[in-house]
Amino acid sequence: MDRVLRVLVVLFVVAISVTAGVFSFVAYVDSRYAETLVATYEYQVNVETDGPLSNLLLFLPLPARAGGSSEVVRAAGARGWTEIPYGWNVTLTGTEKYTLLEVTAASVPTTGECGACGRDGAPHTLTIPVTVRGPIDPRDPVGNDEVLEPRFSVMERACTEAFPRGDSTPRCTGYETSFFADYTAYPATTVVISVELTGTNRWNIFSERSSEFRDTARLTILGESHGWQTARGELVSGIGYSSLW
Repeated sequence: MDRVLRVLVVLFVVAISVTAGVFSFVAYVDSRYAETLVATYEYQVNVETDGPLSNLLLFLPLPARAGGSSEVVRAAGARGWTEIPYGWNVTLTGTEKYTLLEVTAASVPTTGECGACGRDGAPHTLTIPVTVRGPIDPRDPVGNDEVLEPRFSVMERACTEAFPRGDSTPRCTGYETSFFADYTAYPATTVVISVELTGTNRWNIFSERSSEFRDTARLTILGESHGWQTARGELVSGIGYSSLW
């Protein structure tokens, strides 16, 4: 009887030790994740043209958050950009449903790169980075985070791009959105306008890891433009790691 009791006591002590170890490990992982987590958004507008543009006016999609306000819109309203092309004036405007980015410029010179032309160089770029408390939801940004709006004709499709290593499978969704573009240009001028939003989490528990979503909309125009046009968009969610370690 005493021997059985001793065995039970030993097993109880072992169980308590294992349980305490598990809780300590989980607490360490949670603490380390909270300490090292860096969550950021980056909103970027690119204009590429192989000819000069005059009297540019753009209305472009901005992020919107279901049931809340967008961190990027707040930063844009506070002029929180780190990169802006010379001569650009940027303000916020909106409709009843959505906030849009208004860009005006008296002139836009030829860039060294046009996506349809294949030359080397850099486009005209506006960049707005935002650091938030996080974490950002990279798996379901439409339902739980912020994405470019408006969007319509949404359809899931196969991913064709190679993504960084991770333990989750990226999901790709195509959609359409609207860009307003008004400018004058030579008839043969090719203009590419793109808007991209990325939301990224980075942390380090036993090694550096990250998770991310990317939302990109793009429009290519031949010649001048004087109104609303349909742009093609793609949301890629679930890039990188879903597990913490």
